[in-house]
Amino acid sequence: MCCYCWQAASGSPAHSRLWINNRHWQSSPCQPRPSFPHLHPLPPGSEINTIPIVTVTQAPLPTQATKTPIPFGANVVELRLTIPSLGLDRRLQGSVNSQIVLVDERTGFAVQRDNQASVLLDLQQVLPELVTTAVPEGCDSCVRITYSLPFSGVEGEGWLRDPVLLASLENYFTITLGPHFPAAAMIGLRRSASPYAPAHTIAVMEDGRLYRWMANQAEVAPRSGGVPGTAGRLRSVECPRPGTAVRRAVPRQFVRIAAAGRA
Repeated sequence: MCCYCWQAASGSPAHSRLWINNRHWQSSPCQPRPSFPHLHPLPPGSEINTIPIVTVTQAPLPTQATKTPIPFGANVVELRLTIPSLGLDRRLQGSVNSQIVLVDERTGFAVQRDNQASVLLDLQQVLPELVTTAVPEGCDSCVRITYSLPFSGVEGEGWLRDPVLLASLENYFTITLGPHFPAAAMIGLRRSASPYAPAHTIAVMEDGRLYRWMANQAEVAPRSGGVPGTAGRLRSVECPRPGTAVRRAVPRQFVRIAAAGRA
């Protein structure tokens, strides 16, 4: 099917003739040709003003390496935890290179732990907001803390009574340095935290005094007074050597401090 459109010679309006199937012709007016707008130059003074381009010249970077070395060995956290009545004196110091050194000041035993960035970050967030009170006069059983953040200038000391921080520090020191027992203890027991109770330690002294303190406890005091002859009875109990089976004469959860090589 084809369509043709032309101007008639007689001056009549243009028609389009449609040829359908080569048989019939139909005539219909042609659509007028669309007119396109004419482009004219803008009048003088109406041009868009050009905005000048601002260029910033940056000073060249230094080509020489800085002469100030990074103080990887500098301490970012310093902390000390003491309980005079138990003879506990443990110290923690963390450096820029994410190393933490833990020291038992009583025995001189020290351990260095690497890749402790998360622990140092927690301490740097908690210690500035820590609220401590003055240690009561003559309170040797109170848990005392001394801390310092050299890079931020934060430092403090006093009676540590925050149960969460108490339990966290006791656990971190214990898993690295081992449990702490008083120097005069003959039998000691330390149990880790459970869903039902925090970590706690029991120690029987030579004079029969029994100490039991919880990891989240801010003050430690003997649970019972001295019993004469306790030291002699404890020495008569047959205690197993390290690495051997525990006999029935000694409860399974107890280990004599002397047998474990502790002072």
